[in-house]
Amino acid sequence: MQRFHGFEVISGKECPLRLKAGDGFHLSLVSFPYNSNGHCSVHVSVEGKTYSICTLNSAQNILQVSTDLVFNAVQNAVFHVSGTGRVNCTGYIQPLLDE
Repeated sequence: MQRFHGFEVISGKECPLRLKAGDGFHLSLVSFPYNSNGHCSVHVSVEGKTYSICTLNSAQNILQVSTDLVFNAVQNAVFHVSGTGRVNCTGYIQPLLDE
């Protein structure tokens, strides 16, 4: 069964993704909270490497970005924001299927 999951990432602070073994997190949307502004990039560190997910910029009216990324507990994903402000990361937790 899928269930909603969301968290806030604040600029300059790490936000580790906490999942139970066997679960995956599908990151669907990265957005600025309501009535906030700024310019920031969202990154995720997975297995020792850091990747850029998206850049939000309220001055250019880029307030949210859709994604289609899945993370699991083994990856120990940690989210970061560089720039100003904070972002909301929303999606859903789902059981992972053995392949």
